[in-house]
Amino acid sequence: MKIRHKTYVMLLLSTFAVTQLAGPGGPTVYAAQTGTAVTAASVKTSSLSKLSSIALGAGFTVKLDNVNLFPQDGGNILTYTLTYTNTSGSSVSLADYFSKVVTPGGSVIKGAPVTTDVSKKKVAAKSSQTLTYYVNAGSVTSAGGLKIQMFGWNFSLAGFEQRIGTFSVPAHFSVSALQGESKKLTWGSLPANLIAGNLQTYSYNGKLYAKVAVAIRNLGNQALTDPGYTLYLKSSGGSIFKLSLDQDSKNYEIQPGEKETVYYLAEIPAGMKTSGMSLQAVKLDSTLNVYLPVVSFELPAGASANLIVQNYATKRLTVDGTGVDMQLQSADVYADNDNGVWNLQFHIKNAGSRSVTLPDYELAVKSSEGYLFPIDSSALAGLTLKPLEENVLSFTVSVPLKMDQSKLKIQLATADDASASSSGSSSTSSSTNTSTSSSGSSGTSSSSASANSGSQGSGTGASGGSTTGGTSGSSSNSSGTSGSSSSAGTSTTVNLPIAYFNIPYSLQTNTIQGSEYTVKNNYGSFTYSLASLQRLPWGDKDAIVAKLNIRNTSSGTVTLPDLTGIIKADRNDLTASTQLVNPDGKTTLASGDSVSLYVLADIAYSVDISQIKVILNTKADSAAFLSLTTTSAPVKSITPITAGEAYEITTPGKKSSVQELTTKVYPGTRTNVIYSEIVLTNEEVRQTDLSRLTGYFKTADGGYYEATVNQATAATSPGGKTLVTFTGKIPVSVDTTGLQLYVGQSVKDGALAAAGTEATGYINVNAIPLTVASIEPLTALSDVALFPYNLNVINSTGSLNQNITSINLEIKYSLTEDAVYDYGTFDHKLIMQFTDPYGQIFEKTLTPETDLTAGTNNVYSATFNSSLYKSLGGGTYRITLFDEYQGQRIELAYRNYSIDYVTVLTTSSSGGADKTGSDTGTSEE
Repeated sequence: MKIRHKTYVMLLLSTFAVTQLAGPGGPTVYAAQTGTAVTAASVKTSSLSKLSSIALGAGFTVKLDNVNLFPQDGGNILTYTLTYTNTSGSSVSLADYFSKVVTPGGSVIKGAPVTTDVSKKKVAAKSSQTLTYYVNAGSVTSAGGLKIQMFGWNFSLAGFEQRIGTFSVPAHFSVSALQGESKKLTWGSLPANLIAGNLQTYSYNGKLYAKVAVAIRNLGNQALTDPGYTLYLKSSGGSIFKLSLDQDSKNYEIQPGEKETVYYLAEIPAGMKTSGMSLQAVKLDSTLNVYLPVVSFELPAGASANLIVQNYATKRLTVDGTGVDMQLQSADVYADNDNGVWNLQFHIKNAGSRSVTLPDYELAVKSSEGYLFPIDSSALAGLTLKPLEENVLSFTVSVPLKMDQSKLKIQLATADDASASSSGSSSTSSSTNTSTSSSGSSGTSSSSASANSGSQGSGTGASGGSTTGGTSGSSSNSSGTSGSSSSAGTSTTVNLPIAYFNIPYSLQTNTIQGSEYTVKNNYGSFTYSLASLQRLPWGDKDAIVAKLNIRNTSSGTVTLPDLTGIIKADRNDLTASTQLVNPDGKTTLASGDSVSLYVLADIAYSVDISQIKVILNTKADSAAFLSLTTTSAPVKSITPITAGEAYEITTPGKKSSVQELTTKVYPGTRTNVIYSEIVLTNEEVRQTDLSRLTGYFKTADGGYYEATVNQATAATSPGGKTLVTFTGKIPVSVDTTGLQLYVGQSVKDGALAAAGTEATGYINVNAIPLTVASIEPLTALSDVALFPYNLNVINSTGSLNQNITSINLEIKYSLTEDAVYDYGTFDHKLIMQFTDPYGQIFEKTLTPETDLTAGTNNVYSATFNSSLYKSLGGGTYRITLFDEYQGQRIELAYRNYSIDYVTVLTTSSSGGADKTGSDTGTSEE
């Protein structure tokens, strides 16, 4: 050990000999004193780039890159970053060097590496290594004038410490980036470029709120998200206030190379001056239990935010760095008792280049008297918009008529889980949950929203002086103090508005469903009513189906003109997809006679609707025949008929009944196939091409699944029955209990659809509750049903000759067809599975009318080969029958049979003919 120790000392001494020869001015050279390039400038700066490097040894230098400072109650934490560069051919141990901070007051404090850099022990040849060190600087509040001294071990000196050089931080140095300056740093685990933007203030409820913008450019090769650092707003007097990500920015994600602006929010004392503020980010070193400064920015003076949005103007919101345009597109009101019922329509567009999900916004109408009336804004919650996608949302709110209806505004705010509302003349809403923390300041805060005649809540607070504390003058390493006291703050729930939309005043009339209204035009006098208004599934959209009853109230017969229909849903003009259907074909109406018309249009299923406008125009000159507006929401669910019963189609020439025959579930691994057979019975006295049907399966959880329909194309005789099958695929995770089938008459471009045409909509829709059959496989192959066929296996024999590798199978069967029903194509497959004595499985597809012949006492033969059969001396086999549909199977029946084994007998050596014998087996149950 002594020999090793002496060797180590000699090596150190030789190292410092090189240092003394290589360093300009000897071992005590101060980098800040070696010329004008490193002299502290009189102009304020945030850069240390002019400080020269210090030579620590041959080919080994160190440079001061950054100094940062974070005030804390237990002493202000100072960090500084050193970059070591090794140009020599061998690695250098960092254990040979250390640094100390000298404060302007003369205190000397040894720096210690932060936890993430403790493991950096060496600098490899031809490489650089960057380490960050920290000290508890006590009451030091500025980095200007600090000195950072570099030392090495020299055991020939008293105390063994040899000072090699000194970095002198310029007196006018600022740890904060100056206004407009950016900082390149590691944000979380990725390189990024940050720059602080504007500081906006919001006066609300007697309080003052500050909102800071930070632009972040991702310089890494992965998506950059919030690293979880703690950010503070620091006043010119040294008070600090904890910032929280604004609701619109809390889930930000910045792709490589992209730039995004995120926003932070804090409550500050009312009346506080916002000039000279700075933004500081810190991160917790959990091992040291110290909050370390990351970056700091000087901020411009705060400007008061203007939140008023003029009539029909567009407000640009920023959601996770993506621009979203929001516009109050229409607003009208009608009186209902003592309330004005407002129908409001917002147009929302994703103006960005990537999908965005809106946060939980809260809407309320604010009167000029200061009252807030909450709006159910659940349609906004979690709304996702693709790039450039637009959506229109409608809302309804009641405002007492005693309020001035011409001076209302819509308040948009971010919502919070702790939000609450009240009815009557006042309401409370909430928005961004922010946390505040102050050091050297005091105050109180509250979060109630205005509710009483324009009265506002109040808050008081006073800015204190600069935050100081801690102990200086220690020459030993200080681990700092816990930053928990600085990071803790008083959490407040703040209802901070984002915008106030002016509401233009406009009245409307409303059509009540079921009520009759009168219209007169060039064709006569009529009453009309909105008989029903449905919203039905239609592909990847919804179909709005309005049924109108029109009655001739003229004294004579009238002839309806050729009409076209238009549907407008809120501000969505659905003219392009609107079709008018007259299923009865009736155009001539005697006095008192009536006709039912259906007006259909497609709309995105995600669009909420509060108002429907239905217009009938003449096809010849587009003149208005009638129009109606209703605030009745389209009915999305249909009351089902009684299970097992039929419903009637009453269209003249198409009269029929519709009833479920059976429903099966073909199980799969990812999806189950739902298969439902519906009987359509002709109730006309003539052979009729019955209505083409369209259907959707509805599950108990409200999901809709489009059904593929298989229906005969031929006309149906009087009293005849047509079997119509509906097939859909439903995820296996979806419960089929409570399954319904929405069935309606198919229409095509304004008329009932003909056979072989693709429907563009459906009308007269009913809901049939389905009963899913529970199918247990038969243990015999008799009366096996595969609609419309019935198979009866009379017997099966499997013969095996000795030393032969094949089994010959014969099946004697009868096959009959149910001729009661007409049906479309037969899409089922009858699968026969042959399982031999070894458990090997062979399959054959048996197609009725091809592989299997209709009639009795028919025989089907098949051969199965396996090398194993050569040594097989008998045994049993199983025949299993499956109904296969769209790749999924249901087991129908199975039965075991014995193999007929045929042996070959050889004569004695005296000669004689060979003889054969057989072991004949019978079926086994």
